[in-house]
Amino acid sequence: MRTSIIMIIIIIDALFWRLRIIPSNLEFINPPSSFLPPPQQFLDRIKKAYDRNPSLANLLVDPEFADEINSRQPAWRRVVALCVASGIACPSFSASLGYLDQYRRARLPANLTQAQRDFFGAHTYECISKPGAHHTEWAQG
Repeated sequence: MRTSIIMIIIIIDALFWRLRIIPSNLEFINPPSSFLPPPQQFLDRIKKAYDRNPSLANLLVDPEFADEINSRQPAWRRVVALCVASGIACPSFSASLGYLDQYRRARLPANLTQAQRDFFGAHTYECISKPGAHHTEWAQG
């Protein structure tokens, strides 16, 4: 479900981009007319991905979609960086990029969050070096 919501956000952002509904500060960015296929073609590509692999966990792991995302990633990062540097909100673009970065990592930096939860409520945490749940009696400061 979460993947579907993120894909819808990406599609909406891309449609805005294609229709050139972008902040005036970025008008110099002129995406090619082939930036996005017509919506029906895009939906057909999604259907084909699931036809190729009915147990597909995420469109990002489909080879066709993965190639396209990877080829467009540098431009995507430049747009987000330019928006951030200019003080222009681009919540869908930046959140989607963050999701992509998190999805493709084997390990995420969640250990700090786990340690904080354990400190405040003995919720335990997991270690990479030792399997299982662990709890530490944190020193009182």
